[in-house]
Amino acid sequence: MRVQNIKQGKEGEPVDDSCKIFYIHADKATKVWPQIYPLLDKCHRYSNGEIETQDFLDMIVEGNMHLYIATVDEVIIAAMLAEFVMYPRKKIMRIVAIGGEGMDKWMKFFPDLEATALSVGCTGLEAWGRKGWERILKDWDSTYTVYTKDIKHRLQ
Repeated sequence: MRVQNIKQGKEGEPVDDSCKIFYIHADKATKVWPQIYPLLDKCHRYSNGEIETQDFLDMIVEGNMHLYIATVDEVIIAAMLAEFVMYPRKKIMRIVAIGGEGMDKWMKFFPDLEATALSVGCTGLEAWGRKGWERILKDWDSTYTVYTKDIKHRLQ
């Protein structure tokens, strides 16, 4: 599945066709992993120890995560991992990690991401991320916050 490039810019804004978004099939993930790893490695530090960057590849290959990449002139500039979650009453696409450069080039593809989610029966999107994403995802709601507490010191 390929997410199509947006061809129209905002009024008075030149169209930038240099950025393209692609879905990478699980069987092709290991081929692009050397370029993807450094982009996603920045994300795992916010995982609170639940996951390491290498775990992402295993989840992609097993089909539990879906990998999307953004390219400019065939160079990978960003990567996104998503999973489909079935709640008892709805299906959502959860964005687990995004890393890279050139956000101004690939954020405009979020409407295409929404269309992709709708095409597989999702009724919403979720995103896991640090608080800074609130400034970027202006039309998203912050429905709840997850608070964590490390208690492993009590095991000693």
